[in-house]
Amino acid sequence: MVNPKKDFSGSLKKVSNPRPIQKRIKGDQSEKANPTDDKNRIANWREEREKQGQKERQMRLDAAHLEREERLKQAEIERQKRIEEADKDRIKRSEQAKLEAQQRIAEQQEALRLKAAEKLPDAESLKIAKRKLIRNRKTAQMRSTVTFFFFVIFPTLATAIYLFLIATPLYSSEAVFSIHTAKKADTSGLSGILGSSGFSDSLRDSFLAREFILSPVMMKYMEKTEQMQTHFMSNKLDWLSRSHLNKMFGMDSFFNYKRRVNVSIDIQEGILRLFVLARTPQDSVRFSNSLLKRTEKQMNLLSKQINDDQVNLMFQEMQKAEQSLQSTRQSIIDLQIKFGELNPRETVLAVYKSIQALEDRIKETERVRDVQLGSNVRNSPITTRIGAELKVLTDQLIEQKNRLVGENDEKSLNSILAKFEYASITKDIAQKRWELALKSLENSRQDALLQRRYLTVIVPALETQFPDNASKVRLLVFVLFGLLMLNLVFSVFTTAVRMRTR
Repeated sequence: MVNPKKDFSGSLKKVSNPRPIQKRIKGDQSEKANPTDDKNRIANWREEREKQGQKERQMRLDAAHLEREERLKQAEIERQKRIEEADKDRIKRSEQAKLEAQQRIAEQQEALRLKAAEKLPDAESLKIAKRKLIRNRKTAQMRSTVTFFFFVIFPTLATAIYLFLIATPLYSSEAVFSIHTAKKADTSGLSGILGSSGFSDSLRDSFLAREFILSPVMMKYMEKTEQMQTHFMSNKLDWLSRSHLNKMFGMDSFFNYKRRVNVSIDIQEGILRLFVLARTPQDSVRFSNSLLKRTEKQMNLLSKQINDDQVNLMFQEMQKAEQSLQSTRQSIIDLQIKFGELNPRETVLAVYKSIQALEDRIKETERVRDVQLGSNVRNSPITTRIGAELKVLTDQLIEQKNRLVGENDEKSLNSILAKFEYASITKDIAQKRWELALKSLENSRQDALLQRRYLTVIVPALETQFPDNASKVRLLVFVLFGLLMLNLVFSVFTTAVRMRTR
């Protein structure tokens, strides 16, 4: 390859030799050439040399570029070869490692197979083990069957025999009733929401009735009047159906009472259902009717107590207002007696009218007097009479004014009128208070009548021909479910113990 730098320097050396040019210039000068032509030739020569230099420089750049591209291609080919050789080497090592791993696994499996073959029993041992497994399975099945029989079948049968053959049949009576008042119920949507939430009066009364029926007070009343507890402790009942008293297990008289009596409430409608169990249908109905009568009496007693308290309170307020009214009336009578005035307001009005009339007469008399004096009739009898009349009228006017506001302020008409006005206002206030208290008393009595509670029997208790077997069936199902769960727990426990012993 040609070194462009070397060639370029050589060319520069050739170009930088000015001797032929000097000779030619000298020759030209000797030939007396035109100086303008020499300059043009020099410029052309320089331009030609520059073009030749640029062409040579471009040739060297193209050669250097081709040489660089050739080297890059050669380097890329060598890199691809190295990558391919590395991939082949890696694949070869991976395949070699797989073969070695497979060989090790095959060797381990072969060793395990040889070890297991050494431990395998012979045919006779296998037969003995098979017979043992079959015998153990049969024993386990027999044990499960016996356990299921003793834990589930036998107790269930015993319970069923007792409930349906030995136990004394009990008869149930159902009575439907409600507690309501004479006040018309509100059927709006808000009332329905509040009623369903337990805030209405009827629903509250229903819960009160239920709590009273299921209370010790009602239990003692039923024992006192109907001998209900004695009824269930009679020898006519089987031993398990009797009411037993056992403080250790909490089986007292109240516990036995709640077993025989139950009350449910429909919270949407406020209807109560009373269920009573007894040895005979007649006794069941008798107990139900007695419970309903006592409940009705208790609800009426509560209603009467509340209403009486409200009415008595309003009556006391009315009496206080009436006493206050009588006191104010008596104060007015005392003032009339003390000052001798039946109606000071009219008396004051009459005095003002009298003063006005006297003032008018005085003005008229003074006018007449002035006319007489203007006529120069000073000593005439008429003038004297007019002067005396004027003096009398003036004295009367002063007397009337002193009567309104005199030196003794307590006995003046204005003071008496102020006292009478205060007493009248006090009487009016007492009168309005008394009227309001009387109206409140009347409203309280009306509310007491509207809020009086009534126990209405919707469906009376009736005698039934068949005993209450539904409770027996529920009890039998409950016993069966409990025994099944007990058997399951026992089986799981025994299986866990056997697996642990193995």
